[in-house]
Amino acid sequence: MTYISLEYKGYHDNKTATVSVWRAASEEHDGRFVDICRQDEDAVAFRDRAGRPCEGVLQLALRVFHPKVRKKVLPASTQDCEDKTSILFEILTELLTEAEGV
Repeated sequence: MTYISLEYKGYHDNKTATVSVWRAASEEHDGRFVDICRQDEDAVAFRDRAGRPCEGVLQLALRVFHPKVRKKVLPASTQDCEDKTSILFEILTELLTEAEGV
């Protein structure tokens, strides 16, 4: 499962916003597999200090979405695929700005 964490400094002079992506994984330790949470993206800025969108895109593999969601929204032929969906940083900025009520 992928978790997206939006953190921003809502101060008057700094509107920087970042996105971090975490997902469940497992690692082998002493011959046993242990569940872990792995960070794939760490605090990547999508909005600058002035509130403008940064260049970039957030890409998420469709397979990382929760199984119940996959079954409801994706055809069976694509549920385990490596296809990705992309969200432009410009869109993330627009959504955050709207949520802030600015």
